Amino acid sequence: MDAFDGRYIAAALGFSVLIGGVALILEWESERSPRDTFMAALGIPAILTGMFNTASASRDAVTLGERLKVVSDGQAKREGIPVDDQSPQSSVTPSTGLFYDWRLMPTAFAAEQDSPQLQYKGQTAKVGVVYREPRYWVVLDAKSTQADADRRAAELRKRYGPMTVRRVDRQYFVCPAGDSFPYSEAVAKAIELKRRSQGELAPRLVRSA
Repeated sequence: MDAFDGRYIAAALGFSVLIGGVALILEWESERSPRDTFMAALGIPAILTGMFNTASASRDAVTLGERLKVVSDGQAKREGIPVDDQSPQSSVTPSTGLFYDWRLMPTAFAAEQDSPQLQYKGQTAKVGVVYREPRYWVVLDAKSTQADADRRAAELRKRYGPMTVRRVDRQYFVCPAGDSFPYSEAVAKAIELKRRSQGELAPRLVRSA
């Protein structure tokens, strides 16, 4: 643990000069007392520190997201889990028009290399930059009719727990019950089910909206 090394001292001096320069500009030809100037200058470090911390946290989140995606990609490849990154258009959930559906800033997907996309998911309001993984369905089987999908879901339910049937485009997906999973969780879930079935199941991941 290093304390007060050369870089720290240099950063502190530079920060002090920056604060002094900002205070000098703001208080130029001002008639305020030194006490008022000192109190006003105390707010400058808070603003600058918040800005630097926000930028640092965003950069760290992107880095961690990229590392998590690399690990998840490697697991999916080793276990032979196909990943379909094309999001089905029919599965998009429309906005309800309520205020909490709004996004004042776009969502940045930290775990993918695509450009940020603006999502309307009907969840609680999140103001600012939000980092999250893309979500996937764990598809255990796909049928062309609802009846066939229901029968298959009933068969799998006996051995692998609750199942649900989702209609996507012209297919009916048999998936584990619940919503779609973040990418890393979806990979882990698919691997778990494939190992439990001893290769009987061939799960794949399909990108949800």
